[in-house]
Amino acid sequence: MSRKKNVVKFEQRNNFNIGIVIFFVITVYIVFNIFQYMTSETIAAYEVSQGAIASNNTYRGLILRSESVCYSERTGYVNYYVKNASRVSVNDTIYSIDTKGDISDQISAVSASGNMLSNESLKDSSLSIDTFTNTYQSSDFFY
Repeated sequence: MSRKKNVVKFEQRNNFNIGIVIFFVITVYIVFNIFQYMTSETIAAYEVSQGAIASNNTYRGLILRSESVCYSERTGYVNYYVKNASRVSVNDTIYSIDTKGDISDQISAVSASGNMLSNESLKDSSLSIDTFTNTYQSSDFFY
């Protein structure tokens, strides 16, 4: 018994273990994310493919209308702007008459010289048109 009297007990300190704190923080984070995932509204994913906006239904029918031939008051070269059997709206330009032949000469001069737009010019033009189309707002234009 005398031996036990010589034993000095050290004061026990709180051992602060950083590993347990990190484990606790990660566990709380994972539980929070699981709870948030379970309670949030799910997002539906759709794959968009290129194609027509509306389906083109084809119907067969018979249309009876009266047509008449109209003769022009002018003579000259006729330039058509609409393909045969294409749809046009009211007040669309379907053809023009070149009385002096200037437009015909310009078209033949361009096609003879081979002055075609380069691919870069076509891409730039297409990009400009796409940008305008995507950013167009009728409220920006007023009388």
